[in-house]
Amino acid sequence: MALAAGGAWIKLSGWYRLAADEPFDAIHPMLRRVAALFAGRMVWGSDWPHTGLGSAPGLAYAATWQPVAQALAATPTSPLAAALRHHQPQRLYGT
Repeated sequence: MALAAGGAWIKLSGWYRLAADEPFDAIHPMLRRVAALFAGRMVWGSDWPHTGLGSAPGLAYAATWQPVAQALAATPTSPLAAALRHHQPQRLYGT
């Protein structure tokens, strides 16, 4: 909370390392809390090629986005998906 209040950014990644099991619904409340705190200062990242995939070794690369999208209702064409995957990283990294 202090980091969010201080203007920090957060990368939504590595959720599969939290010992969650498919369909990963258990992490949705946490993702929603983080989204509420950080709002426009979030980026998504797959951590590829260093995923390790923790408790989900059979998880497909493309599936690393799905729990985030489901928890935050970010459809492929939604403004939130575009923000997390494109616009906010550009803003953060100045590209």
